[in-house]
Amino acid sequence: MAIKKVVIVGGGLEGWVVAAALANSLRKQAIEIQLVELSIDSHEVDSSMPSIREFHKALNIDEPELMANVGATFKLGVEYVDWGNVGQRFMHSSSACGTMLNGVEFQHYATLLHACGDTTSFDEYSFSAQVAKSAKFSFLNNEQRRQGLILDYGMHLDTNRYAKFMCSYATQLGV
Repeated sequence: MAIKKVVIVGGGLEGWVVAAALANSLRKQAIEIQLVELSIDSHEVDSSMPSIREFHKALNIDEPELMANVGATFKLGVEYVDWGNVGQRFMHSSSACGTMLNGVEFQHYATLLHACGDTTSFDEYSFSAQVAKSAKFSFLNNEQRRQGLILDYGMHLDTNRYAKFMCSYATQLGV
């Protein structure tokens, strides 16, 4: 028996994200998707991991347009202050630190350097941590991407506005 209809009970952020993903992946099939909305208002600001960008890419959502519509800002990492010792700062970045060398991941080289007395903070090797510390950000252009630069980041976004964006996206696909 073929599935003809999917009903998502409960809207809000989670419901509309599921509806958008289903509508996108099932767009060529004759399956009706219906969402029963309970409430869409949450008025929270939340942050996401860089993986949300892969989700948006899979849905063919233009990232600058999305960010403008939901008032999102970039999240390049989280800075910890006085975590281990008073005065100590560390940026846990959204992107990888260093690069793989000869099949060995960078953190192994950094650990060896530290064992030999090097005091360079691990976040000094992270592109996104350095961008965050400089307080300068822009999308990478095609030439920078061709050169192999990767700048991963998450987003800070208003969950209410993001849910409404996903609602609009999903309803355009027939939900």
